[in-house]
Amino acid sequence: MKLLARGSGLFLAFFFFFTFSSYAQDILVRINNDSIRVKIVEMTGEKIRFRYPGMKTGPIMEMQKNQIKSIVYENGTVVTILYNPYEVSKDLSVPDRNHAVKGDIIAPFMNHVTLGYEQKLKLGLNLELKAGIIGMRVNESLKYSEGFLIKSGIKFVKCAEGIYKGLKYKDPLKGSYFRPELIFCSFKTFEKHSEIRYTHYTINIAFGRQAVIRRFLLFDWYGSVGTGFRTTTYNLKSDYDSKEVDFNYAYSHLFFGKKLPLVLSGGMSIGVVF
Repeated sequence: MKLLARGSGLFLAFFFFFTFSSYAQDILVRINNDSIRVKIVEMTGEKIRFRYPGMKTGPIMEMQKNQIKSIVYENGTVVTILYNPYEVSKDLSVPDRNHAVKGDIIAPFMNHVTLGYEQKLKLGLNLELKAGIIGMRVNESLKYSEGFLIKSGIKFVKCAEGIYKGLKYKDPLKGSYFRPELIFCSFKTFEKHSEIRYTHYTINIAFGRQAVIRRFLLFDWYGSVGTGFRTTTYNLKSDYDSKEVDFNYAYSHLFFGKKLPLVLSGGMSIGVVF
């Protein structure tokens, strides 16, 4: 009987030991005071790697150390994480991506190709340059033309916040903006074996928004309004002819004529940041 009682006691002791061990957990306390029950596998200078309870062979998760306020180990030991945001390793620094190249996705359907380049001058202020070649035949409803266009402007950006490896930062290429710009466009069309040349000079203000996805893919859309004037080599033949020619699609914008020198434009672009 004594041997049986002793064996039962040892069995219960082992049972409770293994039960307690299997349910023993560490606790990660995040900076917003949320707590997560885990089993810590490894802690590096910048990351804490762990598994969720009961997952002995499951995937190892990880969390940036700057997201953790303290650690409560299964034995009751409490470790407070003191993190200096001004002394971070390259693993946690936000790499500079202050440049972008992009292409207008609507332009080919309007018989031209327009590419752009954007560069941060300082936070909230970017330089943007665009250039286009006129001469495609995708849209048969437009007269065939040959020429080029140039746009240059300063973009004032209300930079949006982003999160990278747990760090908040302001993306210089992301956010709503307005962009004063200058436009020069020159092209020629052909009518009855004669060449007609148009040259447009425009000052414009664009209002838009630019999104950056995963710090790589850029999506930009805008509308703009402005004013300008145009010169042409076309010889007017009548008052009706004058009214018809006065309104002009100039590839970079719509020109409403001398009496109402209004300019409207818009576009959507896709690109990459680097």
